[in-house]
Amino acid sequence: QIEQLSLRKSKRKYYCNMATLNDGKKGTLALGAHDASAELKCFEITRPEPGPTDVAIDIQYCGMCHSDCHACNGDWGLNFYPIAPGHEISGVVRAVGEKVTNFKVGDKVGVGCMVESCRTCDLCKAGLQQHCPAMVQTYGSTFPEGRGENFKSAEGNHTNGGYTSDITVEENFVFGIPEGMDMKYAGVL
Repeated sequence: QIEQLSLRKSKRKYYCNMATLNDGKKGTLALGAHDASAELKCFEITRPEPGPTDVAIDIQYCGMCHSDCHACNGDWGLNFYPIAPGHEISGVVRAVGEKVTNFKVGDKVGVGCMVESCRTCDLCKAGLQQHCPAMVQTYGSTFPEGRGENFKSAEGNHTNGGYTSDITVEENFVFGIPEGMDMKYAGVL
């Protein structure tokens, strides 16, 4: 859990332009690398309110994958700092956009390694969103243009993942967690 990671506001705050939003409001706690030394430090970012097809999620758990380590220390050439990794997310829906049909506030959900694609190219139509040229990874991708007015200040900045207190994700990249499954195990699945 975020609280178990001792992710608390410190006296020193790390503010930066991140996607997520570049609006100066902050409010989302994050744990991430600030350079290739990969030492994780707390900082704050801003997440957008959900657009029409988006789901806002309060993160409860996030697994750790080797890819998180490689992204943080620059092994893969992702030199976006600071960066909050994490793509094995489980949490609870806090808010939904007006066109969301598969989720409601209070649902237990998971998020994997992708949060967006164009949904219009032949690859997306064939169910191969992971190959979409416009696919956006949970962290380390440049946020695309044209997602709506509430995402305007995110355009061109990089995405940040599940080592945060919340995340906003396009509905098609959110997965329901079955009743009875413990949330702490769900994210890594």
